[in-house]
Amino acid sequence: MVMVSYSPHVLAVHPDVQVKDVKELIAMAKAHPGKLNFAISGIGGAPQLAGIEFAQRTGVNWTYIPYKGGSDAVTAVVAGQAHVLFNGMLATWPSVTGGRLRALAISSAQRVPSAKTRPPSLSRDCPDLRPARSRALSAPLARRRNRAQLNAELIKV
Repeated sequence: MVMVSYSPHVLAVHPDVQVKDVKELIAMAKAHPGKLNFAISGIGGAPQLAGIEFAQRTGVNWTYIPYKGGSDAVTAVVAGQAHVLFNGMLATWPSVTGGRLRALAISSAQRVPSAKTRPPSLSRDCPDLRPARSRALSAPLARRRNRAQLNAELIKV
């Protein structure tokens, strides 16, 4: 198996949500249980599971609003139809840099080069919670002996 792509998740809110960081989001959600709408890109996907795990670890309660995909979820938060989301950085970051969303945290423990104004790592407030989207390529066992060669070929692409 060879990793093809990796995209950390961004925890972001609509600019009207009056929080500056994860701790303030947790405090707001606890003060108003069930009042914050959490946009998800479908039932049972990585963003919803990240939201559920975050909620369980922090003791917050929000309402999950499913959308047809990550782009629709981002659009809903940008439009103010939902308040908060976890979503892949590739789909979410343009709305952050454009000022239409406020990023509170990135799930990557390592620096993300495209995030020049990087918000803190999510692990600061939720240790070991690192939701992300990754893609991998798997091959039959006979091919696995040539993993280094396969990896070199994929890097060329």
